Parts: sequence; C-alpha cells; structure tokens
Amino acid sequence: MCKVRNESGSRLFLGSDVLSPQQVAGFFSRLAAKIRKSSSKQHEETDSDDEDHQNAVEKESSHSKLHVVVEEEIALRHPIVALSRNICNLVYDNKLSTLSVAMLREICESLGLNVDDITD
Repeated sequence: MCKVRNESGSRLFLGSDVLSPQQVAGFFSRLAAKIRKSSSKQHEETDSDDEDHQNAVEKESSHSKLHVVVEEEIALRHPIVALSRNICNLVYDNKLSTLSVAMLREICESLGLNVDDITD
C-alpha cells in the first residue's frame, strides 16, 4: 500500500492511511474471534432449542398418557350392568319398560343416579 500510485504517479494513500502488519493481524484476529463467538452463540441457541423441543415432546407424551388414563376412568363401559341386569340389552330388546318403577329406582340408585324426583 505504501508504494501504490495513481496514473499521475502520486501516492494513493497517505502515510497515516497505511497500516502496519501488526495492525492488520490484530484486525483479522479480532474478526476471527467475533465470528467464533457468534458461531458459539448460535450453537448454544441450537442446543437450547433442542432442549425446548425435547421438553415439549416429554410434556406432550405425559399429557397423552394422562388423557388415556382419565378416559379409561370416566368412559362409559358396555355393557352397563346393575343388580345383575344388563341394561344395554334391556334397552336394545325394548324390555326396559317391563321393569317395575321400584326395580328401575333400585337400578338408578345402584348406578349412583339421583332418584328423589321419581315417584311410584
């Protein structure tokens, strides 16, 4: 850079514009450090994203398992049996109406249903 001249033969750069070899090396050293630091941050962010994704997968898996357990616990089971009678079959065969009100009351009570409003 010290020796570069334009077409008229005058110097292109002033003495204050010319950098020493140490200054150039320092510049590229700082630039390389900055690039390494940036790369390291991106790597850490990727690791953090991977951990977040893994946590989300584990949480979703736990939620799904809990959903299955709750569904099994509260789901309607067939056949519905009360007092040794298969209520599903009675309804299917249209024979539920053949039972007495007292028997229907007992069936409802055995199933935990409120029968206070039912009169004989």
